Amino acid sequence: MELTDRELQVITQGATNAYNAQRKFMDLGDLINEAVVWALTHEKKLLMWREKGKHGENLLRFSAKQHCLSLIGKERRRIYVLEKDDIAYYTPAIVREVLPDIFDIDDWLSGSTNDQERVSGTSRPSEGNTRLATVVDVKSGFESLSDDDKALLTDLYADGGVTHQVLAATLEVAEKTIQRREQRAVQRLVDRLGGELPWWDMKGISA
Repeated sequence: MELTDRELQVITQGATNAYNAQRKFMDLGDLINEAVVWALTHEKKLLMWREKGKHGENLLRFSAKQHCLSLIGKERRRIYVLEKDDIAYYTPAIVREVLPDIFDIDDWLSGSTNDQERVSGTSRPSEGNTRLATVVDVKSGFESLSDDDKALLTDLYADGGVTHQVLAATLEVAEKTIQRREQRAVQRLVDRLGGELPWWDMKGISA
């Protein structure tokens, strides 16, 4: 089976999105090649997605990105000599829960908070499996964001934060614009932390 020019473009977009999230671990060209090979070995899925038009393209792009993120995760484990369970997977909901704490990280480091407290909704909150490690992890990912993303998330989450409505009024933009910007910033942070747990590995995580 052969890929269409459009499918190659979509796969390249997915691989590039993964590369932009964690570019220090793998070469972009290698990721694109791996994503193309992955697509060619999943012929049934590809044929099914072709019938779904634009939605199918989105599924292909997302799947290519997730495959590349999983490869990056393996390379990360190899470089840092980590076991599989040492890698934390984050969702936007988990990141939003932890974000307020990264601005008070000195309190966590001083030991004033119970270090063993877990983040709700995950059994792998961090490398080291503690709330503190999760906060440190998210703080590190936050520092890698653009200045605009950091400023937005700081306004929304630091020191109690402000509402989307208040920030929108301050910046003189629509509230939905602020909501979209936050969603994108949080997703970029999720990607920098290794992405969400691949769907094929979810059965290994307890609810």
